[in-house]
Amino acid sequence: MMLIRVWLIVVVAALGLCGCNEPVRIGIQAARAAGETPQPHAAVGAPLPHAAAATATPLAAAPVRRVAAADPPPHAAATITAPPVPQPAGPGQIVGFLLQNDTDAPMKSRAVRFGQIFVRGRMPAGSGLVATTNGKAVPTQFDAKTSNSDGSIRFGVVTIIAPPLSPGQSMPFMLSSAPAATGLDIPLGRLGDANITVDINVRDGQHYHLNVGQIAAEAVAAGHVSLWRHGPVVTEARIDKPIVGSLHLELDIAADAAGGITSDVQVRNDYAMQPVGGLLYYDVTVTSNGKDILHQDNIRHLQYTDWHIMVHSDGQPSPHVVHDAAYILRSGAVLNYDLAGGADANYIEWEAKRLSGPTFGILGNSDLAMGMGMTGARPDIGPETAADAAWIITQDPRAQAYAIAQADADGTIPWHYFDVGHGRQLNLDDYPKIWTDPRGLLNGSGLLQAVYPSNNKGGFIVPGSQCQCMTLDLGHQPDPAYVPYLMTGIRYYLDMLVDQAAWSPVGSTPRQERFDKDIILSLNADWGQPRNDAWELRTIDNAAYIMPDDYPLKAYFKKIRDNNYQFLLDNIPAFTRFEGETYGYFMAFIGNNRAFPPWQEDYLGLTIGQAATQGYAPARKVYQWMAHWIVYRFLSGDKGFDPHDGADYQLLIEPQGFRDHDHMYKTWAEIGQATEDSTMATHGHWTGWTFPIGQLEAMADLSTVMNVLDDPDARKAYAWLKAETEAKPPMPQRTLEFDIVPAAAR
Repeated sequence: MMLIRVWLIVVVAALGLCGCNEPVRIGIQAARAAGETPQPHAAVGAPLPHAAAATATPLAAAPVRRVAAADPPPHAAATITAPPVPQPAGPGQIVGFLLQNDTDAPMKSRAVRFGQIFVRGRMPAGSGLVATTNGKAVPTQFDAKTSNSDGSIRFGVVTIIAPPLSPGQSMPFMLSSAPAATGLDIPLGRLGDANITVDINVRDGQHYHLNVGQIAAEAVAAGHVSLWRHGPVVTEARIDKPIVGSLHLELDIAADAAGGITSDVQVRNDYAMQPVGGLLYYDVTVTSNGKDILHQDNIRHLQYTDWHIMVHSDGQPSPHVVHDAAYILRSGAVLNYDLAGGADANYIEWEAKRLSGPTFGILGNSDLAMGMGMTGARPDIGPETAADAAWIITQDPRAQAYAIAQADADGTIPWHYFDVGHGRQLNLDDYPKIWTDPRGLLNGSGLLQAVYPSNNKGGFIVPGSQCQCMTLDLGHQPDPAYVPYLMTGIRYYLDMLVDQAAWSPVGSTPRQERFDKDIILSLNADWGQPRNDAWELRTIDNAAYIMPDDYPLKAYFKKIRDNNYQFLLDNIPAFTRFEGETYGYFMAFIGNNRAFPPWQEDYLGLTIGQAATQGYAPARKVYQWMAHWIVYRFLSGDKGFDPHDGADYQLLIEPQGFRDHDHMYKTWAEIGQATEDSTMATHGHWTGWTFPIGQLEAMADLSTVMNVLDDPDARKAYAWLKAETEAKPPMPQRTLEFDIVPAAAR
């Protein structure tokens, strides 16, 4: 097995804080060649040295025994694969799962919730579920959230009352179809039993004492609650409490049939489009049942960012849920990750050690890149992040804890814009001309308060020296919240996903196409790059796919998705004409030499392939056209194109001096010769120009073509590329975010 890349995350975290004037462009091999050992750096907003340690476990630290942070080991060890779960064997059985007590103490009976995706058509509308263990049913409630076009249920939240678990015990369960749960619903009035206080001492002398139970009782009495789960096993509702300026307290409180109260306490500084708001400094103390569970001084809370802590009334951790990962893949929610290959045990242990490091905590970055525009092969960029891929592949509680920590760090990214006036995220329907990029302030189309506090007059900032904050970049955005919501059904992570998806359109460059039809793709723009289109589209696809049917912006995201895929389809005839026999790619250029990056096209291919896997028909049509380029760049050696160049860093697709479509090369031989005449050709083997991770991305894209379209030539191309990659150095290190394989290899 190839080594899993582990050094890169440390480099990303460290270099994101450097305060450099130019983007950091050092790679892992360059660092090693220089004899450097990457070291972790403190994250902006991470707990300060003098802050009292929290005695409760935030959600980012799932029931995992922490150890001191350390550098990752240099060599691969044994692999970790997901444990087997029960498989359907009888009438009505759908999917199995495990509950594990991964602590050294007994766990009492308690409510456990998780997200559940379904294979299309398997869960008819109106169906309920029952969970059984060893043939015995346990109290079960299913709250359906998202449906398919045929009316069947796509996704929902399952809540069960789990039996007691002894230390180390793993208990098997099976979910089966059943009538919807009956019985008296848990009354909303029980939300007022939450015995939690939040004290915020703003540094201007104002002090805010917030009694969560009292706030909940008043909101219930006034009818100002938003239900999330409601039934005889659990009732959960959301309550919002303004504090000062753009700061507010949002509470997702759940009361369950086992007598427990679970409160997701969220401190959000994300009110937008109002005359007040901005950066705040404050101290915070959270108590539960009269005991301090969190205290931290001198929190620096930028506008458009959030943080949260999950508080259980009994103060105990929840069992670990092991999903059927193969079933998740069959549902099409994510691409076909290599479950059989597992993940390196040292990598998973490294993740666990990182959790106690200085980049984790309230408003920390949790190893996400602080400077989002940082280039290079980053583990937080891909169809899913490396952390989410590790969680899917292994179902390990340590992998889950690390992925959840990164989902929490999503709150630290300043892309959370809740428009109070319209009661929903900022969007193009409400503000057609808005541009949330700092440059929008220069022409009056921006936010009322700048994204970056040092940037009130618009224009660019220098990350690090001018703003100790996480900075934004459409072409390098991670997607850390989609998989956590898919796995947990926690409403906060849905918010994180939707906030990011809403940011992409309002942050995209205003052009007439955007004004006319909400087109955010840049393929017809001279400055456009496929990676911008890939990661913007990925987040919008995921939001449109998984958002609840009754979510206020559901129709908006479906419209954005539909319009942009139609834009791609409308442009296919012209691009086919421009590209001749090499057709299948959406043109983009790097720099002034008119060079085209195949690896960026693979980013876009994987995004569109995932949307097709999710069942979106227009994406499948686009992917059928793209498959020609994806496949035949590795099968056109007899036409004068070295297939090794198919994974090149960049190819020449137009003569020097031209900047128009009409002069694009139309044959494989022309592109091959132009690349050969440049300094970028591979000459029949892998070189520094082949961008080793590009080989892995290409194999992932070819695998997806095989899985979506069942293309026999894609199998030939994949077999050639895999054999050449394994036979000729340099051997690229395995990257979990792109560890996507043909379905037959499951």
